[in-house]
Amino acid sequence: MDFRDAHVQYGDFHGRIAIDGFFGPFIHNIAEMINIPSNYFPIGFSIQCGERPKTGDKVFLDIAAVDKNLYGESVDEIQKRVENGIVNAKVFQGEILLEDFFSQAKRTNLTGVLKALDDLSIEVDENY
Repeated sequence: MDFRDAHVQYGDFHGRIAIDGFFGPFIHNIAEMINIPSNYFPIGFSIQCGERPKTGDKVFLDIAAVDKNLYGESVDEIQKRVENGIVNAKVFQGEILLEDFFSQAKRTNLTGVLKALDDLSIEVDENY
């Protein structure tokens, strides 16, 4: 399973996410919030929200992390030790407040398009 695949009950929208997280502290900070072991280096995350989350609600947080003893303690070391383009990670699970997740990001952009139109290229002529 590719950790980057997102799934929800109906999947009405598909999209992408971009976060400016200071290239590291963001993911390390949210990993600390769910107490992943210190011998693991976080490399990805997934958040899952219940219906209509609001301030004060907790969300489920999964952190994909690699063993530092196998892959090293930096992105550069991980890239050097990867074989066949595959990173073997463990997923650690926890819950955090929705606002705590977003408070760690410098900037966030979420984009979604109707699933039925997922295979189309959408070109925007003008913003209104």
